[in-house]
Amino acid sequence: MSPYFYKNVGHRNFNKMRSLEVHRSFRPPRFLRNPHLQSILATVGARRSRGDGDDPADTQISRNVVVRCDERTRVVAIHTAASDPDASKGVVILLHGWEGSASSPYLVRMAGSLHRAGFETFRVNLPDHGGTHELNPDIFHSCRLDEMVFAVKEILRLSRGGPAYLVGFSLGGNFCLRIALVAQAHDIALEHVVAVCPVIDPEHCLRAIERAPFFYRQRFLKRWTQSLRAKERAFPDRYRLDPLGPPDLRQRTDLLLKRFTDFAGIDEYHDAFSVARQRLAGLSVPTTVVAAADDPLCPVGDLHEIEAPDCLEIEVQRWGGHCGFIENPAGRSWLERRIVRLLDRPRATAAREAG
Repeated sequence: MSPYFYKNVGHRNFNKMRSLEVHRSFRPPRFLRNPHLQSILATVGARRSRGDGDDPADTQISRNVVVRCDERTRVVAIHTAASDPDASKGVVILLHGWEGSASSPYLVRMAGSLHRAGFETFRVNLPDHGGTHELNPDIFHSCRLDEMVFAVKEILRLSRGGPAYLVGFSLGGNFCLRIALVAQAHDIALEHVVAVCPVIDPEHCLRAIERAPFFYRQRFLKRWTQSLRAKERAFPDRYRLDPLGPPDLRQRTDLLLKRFTDFAGIDEYHDAFSVARQRLAGLSVPTTVVAAADDPLCPVGDLHEIEAPDCLEIEVQRWGGHCGFIENPAGRSWLERRIVRLLDRPRATAAREAG
């Protein structure tokens, strides 16, 4: 274990980390093993499409779909039909991370790999993401689970049918885990759920961001500020955001929660969308969490404190950063192949491959 990893997990979680197998099927070259480099490459042009004729970013094979969640809320999803719709292997719903979008490079590349493997995909913009601020009067926060449950149900109704899968990254992974928890109660039949580097304990993630190099905070604050200003322009009579609050993620979150939601503050808010400790004990959908031991934003130690039911498989790779898993200078990702295998083969076979 590297000193960097030890610092992020902490003394309290280190012994628990040793009790969980660390997979080594992802082995990047040494110059790509830095967790910050991996995390950055996940979101920049190194992984953008190269236009190979079956790219989901190509408008000839993809289209925007407005999905109605309820009377007040709509989301925009980018739909890419299976390469052979009559022989589709099923539909995969993809959720991005906070302040990402359906057009984030990691989501586009993932959809491309799934498209080439014969799946139908829907890349979903969370509310107030991907330039959709004017669609809904309510401001986005991470506890708006009911709307995403309804969105999943509506997307499955719009799809061509077949097995249904849910794949999410970071905050999107957190949403996937919570949707899986309530899927049966909402008559949503999910074949398999994959959460990549998911937010498990939001408070721990925020602490990790606060300890991480400044450029993570700078990036989140810049994108969040742009998003809040877009919301203000879309609903000027409803949102007067001056002052936005201090340039500090914790203080600004607490301030805006008290102004625009029913939450008493950030502690109550974090607890409301946490899936830590016993929160996943009732999970009944086959689910795989793929995480990296060196993730600088979502501490892997949180995974060792949850009560994992039999249907939950936790796969921790030694390297990968936050949603990276980049394996060569061209930006190819091991993760894309791994997820295709998880969804494309029986779960028992996929589990053996990870060893």
